Amino acid sequence: MIALFRNLIIFSYVVYAVFFFMPYFEMYLYEKEVLDALSWSGYGAIVSSNQIVSYIFFLGYTISLLGLFYFKSWARTLFIILTTLSVILTALSGVSVLPGVEGALLNMTILADGATIAIMYFTSISAKFSR
Repeated sequence: MIALFRNLIIFSYVVYAVFFFMPYFEMYLYEKEVLDALSWSGYGAIVSSNQIVSYIFFLGYTISLLGLFYFKSWARTLFIILTTLSVILTALSGVSVLPGVEGALLNMTILADGATIAIMYFTSISAKFSR
């Protein structure tokens, strides 16, 4: 179970990192019409995102996953806080436009994060965090 948990964390991080940095390569991957459609992301947002907040979130996610990998109890709390904030901020961030590849990466990250939460609270792994 430990190997599964750690591999899930690594998988989740790699997929999230690829998703996070994909926008820097969009201009090379997509045609003008697709880029025009992507420009609508964030339209009507109650809370607008900026790069600094995104990088702070990415850093927090990195720190939380490192802590989870080594079974630090603070990491579970940080991971839950970041996951909850992600859901709230997504709901307030307006229109979301993603290319298929980025949507697939995001879905894989969401599924991996859900599995991570389930494993770290509802399996024998839970005891590793109480030390």
